[in-house]
Amino acid sequence: MINKILLPIDGSETCQKSYDYAKEYALKFDSKVTVVYVEEGYSDLFKRGSKFYDIDQVVAEYLGPDSDSKDLRENQKDEILDDLIHKILDNAKKFFEKDNVDVETVVLKGKPADKIIDYSVENNFDMIIICTHGMSRLKRFTLGSTTNKVVHHSKVPVLVIRW
Repeated sequence: MINKILLPIDGSETCQKSYDYAKEYALKFDSKVTVVYVEEGYSDLFKRGSKFYDIDQVVAEYLGPDSDSKDLRENQKDEILDDLIHKILDNAKKFFEKDNVDVETVVLKGKPADKIIDYSVENNFDMIIICTHGMSRLKRFTLGSTTNKVVHHSKVPVLVIRW
């Protein structure tokens, strides 16, 4: 029986495909979904040229069109990051709630793979549904992969959604 599903997300559009699978399993087994975002830090989420967010666009949204990300103070970076993470999680929560899926959201801090693995065991999850961005073997080797580490070290069954 699958009572508890852990759905780690990173805020990317490609990761949203995993929402459909989590919803399908949750509805079929009457499971609770816990959507988790692991915060590694401001610089990882908002790198220039990031596939996730354009730092200049995010800063302009918060501080106005004439603002420059280079001028941000650390506390402003933290505020923007916290707000963005909550928007990501709120959107995920709304996705599940519209179909009456029992859902909660959690923010963890640290190395994503380690936190996902530890959290899944500590909280007795029955399944992890995680997305991958289809990295090549070379890229996975040189950059490391959260999904790859979770798959190989999790004590909980993992369903990988490849985009």
